[in-house]
Amino acid sequence: MYKQLTSEQRYAISSMLQSNIGKKEIARVIGVHPSTVYRELKRNSSEYTGEYRYTRAQRYALRRKLRYQRPRKLTPELRARIIRYVRMDWSPQQINGRLKLMGRGTVSHETIYELIRRDKCRGGDLYRHCRFKLKHINHWIRRKGGTSPSAKKSIDSRPMEADGRRFGDWEMELIVGIKRSAALTMVERSSGKTIVRRLPRGKCAEGVTQAVIQALRPYKEHIRTITTDNGTEFTNFKQIEEELDTQVYYARPYCPWQKGQIENTNMLIRQYIPKRININHLSKQYISMVEERINNRPRKKLKYRTPEFVFNNNIN
Repeated sequence: MYKQLTSEQRYAISSMLQSNIGKKEIARVIGVHPSTVYRELKRNSSEYTGEYRYTRAQRYALRRKLRYQRPRKLTPELRARIIRYVRMDWSPQQINGRLKLMGRGTVSHETIYELIRRDKCRGGDLYRHCRFKLKHINHWIRRKGGTSPSAKKSIDSRPMEADGRRFGDWEMELIVGIKRSAALTMVERSSGKTIVRRLPRGKCAEGVTQAVIQALRPYKEHIRTITTDNGTEFTNFKQIEEELDTQVYYARPYCPWQKGQIENTNMLIRQYIPKRININHLSKQYISMVEERINNRPRKKLKYRTPEFVFNNNIN
């Protein structure tokens, strides 16, 4: 079965081809089978020059998708009827069976669950009418936080002033240990001030969001922008923006150099928190010690002053 690539993956393929990276290596980097990359190049390269370009490939793929799209079963009338039944506390299986009995048109119970999940991600309350309120269902919408990629602000739209020289621009990322343990790392770009927070719930988007807000709230009035990657743990950016009165920007996929400050900082942190360690077993005192060691190292770019000293001077 042909695997549908995302626009980010097509952009990565185009960029790596220009860098003369092999197709098997490209497949490994973007996480697909090599045959998917070969098929993508065959289907969406220029029929005249054979050249593969991101914009052309995405246009070809969208055009083909629209051409073969099936008529929608979930019409507005059927959707309204399903919502009415959900509010009567009927399960998706009961709704599906009832619609079949009435001959009013039907969709699978998974489609009804998906409708409820999307409603929950938009702040709706349909899920409260489900027996277990979707607590025991680990679905891709829940894992991704239900945020549309188009709603994210790309690093390309970030103000040019946020180049690392002015005070108040932050970068953030996770460092991951074994058994799904993780820690949140944040760095202020101009001073190198580093914050590390252990995440007891791992890469859970809700837990990460709360950790970001709690860590940066004391400096709220000094925060201008936050830049991060496209990991699913950072999808609740709207809540971060509202709580901290700032703007969150996302680096392009497979472009770690666009947030190089946090990448370099994580390399320093790895001296104290190696990869093959369960971060949940580290005490809060140890995490604080790591943070203090990093922030009190003199830095050449700061004329051998420490990040803590420069950061506090800017705050004051």
